Amino acid sequence: MGKDKHILQNNIIEIDSIFNHTNTKSTLDKLEQIQIEEQLQLADLALNIITDAIYLFDDKREIRYVNKAACDALGYSKEELIGKTSYDIDPVITADEVQNIVETIRSNKVKYFETKHKRKDGSIFSVEITTYPYMNGRYALHVVKDVTERKKTEEKMQLMASVFSSAKEGIVITDTKGIIVDANEAYSLITGYSNDEIIGQNAGFLKSDKHDKAFYKNMWNELIRNKYWIGEIWNRRKNGEIFVERLTISAISDSDGKTSSYVGLLTDITTGKDYESTLERMAFYDSLTGLPNRLLFAERINQAMMISKRLNTMMAICYLDLDEFKPVNDGFGHSVGDKLLLEISNRMQNQVRESDTIARIGGDEFAILLINIKGIQECETIITKILDSINEPFILPDKGEVTVTASIGITLYPHDNSPSDILLRHADQAMYLAKESGKNQYVFHS
Repeated sequence: MGKDKHILQNNIIEIDSIFNHTNTKSTLDKLEQIQIEEQLQLADLALNIITDAIYLFDDKREIRYVNKAACDALGYSKEELIGKTSYDIDPVITADEVQNIVETIRSNKVKYFETKHKRKDGSIFSVEITTYPYMNGRYALHVVKDVTERKKTEEKMQLMASVFSSAKEGIVITDTKGIIVDANEAYSLITGYSNDEIIGQNAGFLKSDKHDKAFYKNMWNELIRNKYWIGEIWNRRKNGEIFVERLTISAISDSDGKTSSYVGLLTDITTGKDYESTLERMAFYDSLTGLPNRLLFAERINQAMMISKRLNTMMAICYLDLDEFKPVNDGFGHSVGDKLLLEISNRMQNQVRESDTIARIGGDEFAILLINIKGIQECETIITKILDSINEPFILPDKGEVTVTASIGITLYPHDNSPSDILLRHADQAMYLAKESGKNQYVFHS
């Protein structure tokens, strides 16, 4: 700070010496002063039309002339400004600015710099100044622009650019037709596409085909109606990987209130979804076969019972246990036993309808839910197909063939109008009757 002050003082002394050298008698010849004032008076009408502030400084850095724009900018009358120095209106004058004045006088060339001005009420605002030499450098003519709003805009744009580039969320900007005009680095990292590959593409180029046309139509209708849309979308990365994103789209309006562009903010939530899916599978699905477990099967029974009551339809709850599975599992090993269970699961699923449920509820025990059946005969047809598919030989690698059978117990709802847990217990009891009756057969609970 002390160094700048010293430089400032030296430059001021240098300006004084220049003016003193130029005017050896006094400051300026009085005749010349009158001539300048007459010229300015003639130009006053034109200068007052100009929207930029204009100041004329003499060799003492005192204001000799100002136009109306200068008075309006500073809040002074013309009479109040005449005679003030540059230090009165420039609260942060620096050594560099004084040096600009020195160079203007010495070189007789135009100089440009930015600084601050102080209004009569004490408020400070940013200006840019172009300094012109006048009368062979004896005067300095300043043309001053108020750049406060421009500075604010620049700072705002710099902040927005910083947020845009450093944000961890993907940001994409499109025109009203959905064509991408810009995207940040995070968007590239999420999608796998470079910025050059993204710009000019329609925003829908990431579609994964997991959503139908109605989904996108509803999305755009809501966006047009509400000026924003928030939701989750499954998209496809450049490498073909499917990912899910949480997306917020906002409409940007112009000065007339019309939508001029759209900004999308997206977060990759695939990891979270995968974790949720893993927890769900652990809670409701068998880890080996991927079939529903006992907990989910009980829930399916309750749902099916409500539908059966409402529509007055019949459903069957079946309990299946494999016959002689333990000798196979012990004799060939658990890995072979697991493969056998997987194959049995696949065979059973191929014999039931899409609306039916097969669950694994124990080691070699399965449960079957047949909904909306027309009667006992349809139930028997499906159960017979399941037994026949299990009876077919299984080919074991390097171990030949093995054959297993199954015993199945069945109870029908609403003939058996018991709670869901009792229904499964009745089917289990009927399964034991099937085993006692010779295995490889089914028995209805009575």
